[in-house]
Amino acid sequence: IYTERFVPKRGDDARAFRFLSSPVNGNSIYQSLQNNGVSQQLFDTQVTGGTVANGFDQSATNNASMFKFLNQSVQWSAVTNTQTEMFNAGMPYRVFVRGDRTVDLMANGPAVSTTLRATGSPVVGTVTYDSSSTVNALNSGASAFNFVGNPYQAQVDMRQVLNASTGVNPNAVYVWDPTLNTRGAYVTVIIDADDSINGTPSNPSSDADQFLQPWQSVFLVNSNMASSASVVFQEDFKVLSTSNTAVFSTPAASNRLSVELLSGNGNTIDAAQAFYASTENAGIDDRDLTKIGNIDENVSWNMQGNQIAILRHAIPVNGEQFPLQLTSYRAQNYSLRLNYTTPVAGMNLVLVDTYLQTETLVNGQTVYPFNVDQSIAASAASGRFYVKFENITLSTGDSAFAKAITLYPNPVTNGMVQVNNLSGKPFHATIYNMLGQEMLSVNNNNDASIDVNNLKP
Repeated sequence: IYTERFVPKRGDDARAFRFLSSPVNGNSIYQSLQNNGVSQQLFDTQVTGGTVANGFDQSATNNASMFKFLNQSVQWSAVTNTQTEMFNAGMPYRVFVRGDRTVDLMANGPAVSTTLRATGSPVVGTVTYDSSSTVNALNSGASAFNFVGNPYQAQVDMRQVLNASTGVNPNAVYVWDPTLNTRGAYVTVIIDADDSINGTPSNPSSDADQFLQPWQSVFLVNSNMASSASVVFQEDFKVLSTSNTAVFSTPAASNRLSVELLSGNGNTIDAAQAFYASTENAGIDDRDLTKIGNIDENVSWNMQGNQIAILRHAIPVNGEQFPLQLTSYRAQNYSLRLNYTTPVAGMNLVLVDTYLQTETLVNGQTVYPFNVDQSIAASAASGRFYVKFENITLSTGDSAFAKAITLYPNPVTNGMVQVNNLSGKPFHATIYNMLGQEMLSVNNNNDASIDVNNLKP
């Protein structure tokens, strides 16, 4: 059987790792992904990291570009010989895809799209991976991560796979999305019996969902009480038709808080989400989904010493805090975008910046710009931000103020003052100095912000 997998280039032409898995048993990596060493435009890819005698293409650095994850020893291991290693079904790999086999390996140029090919015997019937598997042995330890590939040339519903598996946390799939940030990022996908949240990614900019694609591999995590683990794929779990999108179904409203880290140009880098309901608890269990660290920036909840990508929590109480963990800053200018749906009755949600000692009311969607100065520990601290829930307590005189607009950040950090609670309406603003002299007058019709870059501090 001859199979193909189209791998599109990123929108910015950057080269990136892809998590791959063959859907057939048969030929070697050299015969499959490398087209027997023959360069052909639009097809296959190059694999570096060894000698020509061992089947590798030669680059300027000759850095390894294809890795296996050894589940039992918990480490990445570079492929050592592409001519002898078989590209077998279900064996997962991390592959740096530069493009087709005509890409110049002596220059760090743009990536191109390519189509990967493999020939062999397709896998049919039930496939089970456990600690004794010869193709991909699993780690049976509690809370251990296992790298698993799709053994079929078909989409697979991971909710059914996890329900049939044992010792594995049935609530999450960890997908590598090569389109995020500058080099890709992990996305935690919720697996749940509730269709309104099943398949929800931790990063709203990702299209990762509950369906495992042909040629795709992902990470799964064991239950925190596991003593053994097995992952079961069955023919019945194959997806023969696509599921309804929100256009054709009516998802239930969910109580949710999402926090996105935005780059200076407004692109989402990473994100974390919190869901809260009376059926959840305030402790940490298998429904609270652990964060896998990215190469670059990371956002997670720091709850009871655990880094959580998706938090499932009881209804927050007055004074409760959800600390944020932000790490691996690569730039200076960022923003946090908070989306707060279905607010907790009688409570305000406040974002606290412990470095600038500011508090910002979160109302619907709120964007908070900030800068990072690596020379100042408090500015670059991983625990700089947290959100807190507070009872709304209003006197008669407070009511009008509480319904008025809010301005942030204070102090101004990037020359822009954001205006909140306008409901999309145009506004006129006049700014005076302490002597009552008019310094700036603006009419804003479509932008809920005021540019004060030309004003003196």
